[in-house]
Amino acid sequence: MNQYKFQKTKETAEVFEDAGIKYRHIEKPDSEALEAVFHVDNVPDFSAYFIFRGEDAPVGIRIFDIVQNVSKDRQSRVLEACNILNCTVQFLKFMLSEDGSVELVYDIPSLNRGRETGEIAIGILIGTLRVLDEQYAFLMKAVFSDEPLSESDLDSGQQPEGGQTLPAAHPDPGLLS
Repeated sequence: MNQYKFQKTKETAEVFEDAGIKYRHIEKPDSEALEAVFHVDNVPDFSAYFIFRGEDAPVGIRIFDIVQNVSKDRQSRVLEACNILNCTVQFLKFMLSEDGSVELVYDIPSLNRGRETGEIAIGILIGTLRVLDEQYAFLMKAVFSDEPLSESDLDSGQQPEGGQTLPAAHPDPGLLS
């Protein structure tokens, strides 16, 4: 196991290993991150970054480039879709970056609970993957269609009778080593 700046990062990495999630450790001068590549049925493969800035700082979960290279003439429409998602989907924040890509942001409040931080991060990621799987088509509608956007266009995420199911989301072992 790598040397980590923060105990929280080390404990999260241990939880990832126990869950079979392959990751890459990224070190920066004031922070570090764990990057894991995931596959979801209705979304292109993407990297999720778990960013650690200190023992008492929130853990940031970032997914960049959910939608990439949105042309200038479509950006206001994609921003409208992000706003609809932000008003509808709890806890997650969709953003349109300056380079024209859609990003997803979630910050886990500072928790110094040992391995629980990693377990919470995985739980939040599973919920995030479900949202991406359900709402990716809505973002694509904003990029490629001129039809009006509405909350009623969002996938309600209704689960089949008999309990919850998760999208087929899993770390792609071939994408990180």
